[in-house]
Amino acid sequence: MDEDILSAIVDVEKEVRELQEAERRRAEERLAEARREAEARVAGEEERLREALREALGRARSEAEREAAALLEKEEARAERLGRLDDATLEGIVARHLQLLRPGRDDDRQNGEG
Repeated sequence: MDEDILSAIVDVEKEVRELQEAERRRAEERLAEARREAEARVAGEEERLREALREALGRARSEAEREAAALLEKEEARAERLGRLDDATLEGIVARHLQLLRPGRDDDRQNGEG
């Protein structure tokens, strides 16, 4: 009888070890699957962020190009207006600026504001 009990205990221990091993394998498989899913989500999020960055950079570039074009157009128009000034007008502008530089003016500020 002792041998039967001992044999039964050994069989139960063997079955427990087999169940533990089977459970360990299932847990490893679930963990590996969870890791693959997490990596796939991370990769998807990274791609989504890269695409968002590309779009934001494209919008920023387009906006910068529009602003540069507008500034260029404005400055070209200003240059055109200045280019059409006659000599008498230019002499008047220069004379006014020279007047600001002359010593003994009523305004003795040195910062050029008057």
